[in-house]
Amino acid sequence: MMIGAAETASLFTRGPQSVRLVRLGRPDGPVRLLVLGPGTSSSVYESPDAVDCVSYQSQIERALVGEGYQLASFASAERRSGGDRRRNSRDARGDRRRELQPAFA
Repeated sequence: MMIGAAETASLFTRGPQSVRLVRLGRPDGPVRLLVLGPGTSSSVYESPDAVDCVSYQSQIERALVGEGYQLASFASAERRSGGDRRRNSRDARGDRRRELQPAFA
């Protein structure tokens, strides 16, 4: 059984206690939020909607901060890093993002 690729992982700590939040997703399945800690406790929240899962994760994060936990580390599946790989960087005139025109006049 494949559980999915980690989209984000956050570690919250308070003294010797820690809580790790890991959001897992697959293009063809539900989004899961693993809540690991404090101690040996763990739970899994599953949602068919990524927005709903992120909203629930935010609620947990706010509650942890309210209880004195601090964000110790964060990791994302976003793999882009470093500078622009193009040989010639785009200037403002070559930017593909043009000013949006109103759809209705």
